[in-house]
Amino acid sequence: MKKLSFKKTISIMVAAIMLLGVVFVTAGFPSDAGGKKIIALCIAQASNEFQSRIKDGMEKYISDNNLQNKYEFTFQDGNFDTATQLQQVENMIAQGVDAIIMIAVDAKGSMASVLAANEAGIPIIGCNTEVDDISQLTAYAGSITVESGRIEMAALAELMGGKGKLVEMHGTYGHDPQIYRNQGIREVLAGYPDIKVIAENTANWSRDEAVAVMENWLQSDIGKDITAVVAHNDAMAVGAMVALEDMGRKDVLIAGIDANKDMLGYLKEGRVAVTVFQDAVGQGAVAVETAVKIVEGQPYEQYNWIPYVLVTPETADEYLALYD
Repeated sequence: MKKLSFKKTISIMVAAIMLLGVVFVTAGFPSDAGGKKIIALCIAQASNEFQSRIKDGMEKYISDNNLQNKYEFTFQDGNFDTATQLQQVENMIAQGVDAIIMIAVDAKGSMASVLAANEAGIPIIGCNTEVDDISQLTAYAGSITVESGRIEMAALAELMGGKGKLVEMHGTYGHDPQIYRNQGIREVLAGYPDIKVIAENTANWSRDEAVAVMENWLQSDIGKDITAVVAHNDAMAVGAMVALEDMGRKDVLIAGIDANKDMLGYLKEGRVAVTVFQDAVGQGAVAVETAVKIVEGQPYEQYNWIPYVLVTPETADEYLALYD
């Protein structure tokens, strides 16, 4: 391979989850928080690997700073459904939590949750996924999503030598990262007239769905023409890789976003071309740090932008070390 020149309510649980000495209450809210202030975390989909990493970052920050001694942290899983997430936020409001950290299910649909918190006068901190009107959030911790698409596509275009037949694997249509990663990809492609997008479809952020989508493309008339795959996340990139290798195709360049652990391993092996590091742990930590500052009445940054970084086979070890 040519070297590059430039870098998810879960079922109510009786037991609390313990990790790194931090307890997240998973079944509703404590009737007595022991005088502690309550910060509620509502994520879009707990089974999503990247969002699980964000939660890891939150837990590590809480543990490292002994915040569990002063605050009660509660956890809600939106099951990737805006109605479920809104109900959870309304329950949080009714319980009188002191702040809400929310990974929005949907940029438009999750605005109802934001406005409900605002009306109740409860700070709501967005994390990772923007909403339609980000100014309505008390604060936000995340990355500029469109930039990930730009970085990914620029690297892939260089590896393609500025020409070839490309397929694009979208995240869930209408989901904020899908919209903006697609935008970033298309902005870059506007400067490469000899790279043609010959097919695109959603695999809903799923490795298994990506396998099926890629298999369908490979079995169609366009299969033999595909020279590269640009995927909106690593799970789908890996799914595309699996399908391609099952068909004996090792000539297709594959790009993803997130720098997940398995993707980094495949990157080192030369089985995928590039990925883009999105700092899940950093986003989680900054979201909690910001929520605490707001609850304590301390100065805080409203917008906390954490940069994306290109990862190549040569730099994969640096990012794999973050998982140790």
